[in-house]
Amino acid sequence: MAGERPERGDREPPADLEAVFADLRQEAAGARGDSEVGARHLRLGEFCLQAGRTDLARRALTVAAGIAPYRFDAARQLAELAEASGETEAAIGWYEQAADAAAPSTEAGHRVLYALAGVLEQAGLSARALAVLLELQGVAGSSYEDSAARVARLSGQLEGG
Repeated sequence: MAGERPERGDREPPADLEAVFADLRQEAAGARGDSEVGARHLRLGEFCLQAGRTDLARRALTVAAGIAPYRFDAARQLAELAEASGETEAAIGWYEQAADAAAPSTEAGHRVLYALAGVLEQAGLSARALAVLLELQGVAGSSYEDSAARVARLSGQLEGG
């Protein structure tokens, strides 16, 4: 029928990654559910990362981070990208979003808190890093990684010792 969108299988494959993004945006505007759009953007972001296209990966992962079931994984990957690029404030923001989202496993949630504490500490935000480490110890125990030593060191710094 005239005016109807052809099904995905009836269309030619996209010529490049920009065309893939255009196709995904079109689907997002159509009848596709948020969950499917999030899943596709997460997969696309991961594909772009593997291909070394961090610019495109960031765009796809940012879309996925806006959809609840994919927020944790997308935000974590965006935080890691930002951290690797020396974008400390962005890394903190993305790690915080990941920490606020539902983690796929307890260990994954612990790893994000540990990474967030590390970035906060590197940024000179010792009090915030200490708070995150104490939260981590509250849920994972004081023997998680080197959290006990880091808590002791940060506490000493904050007490002036």
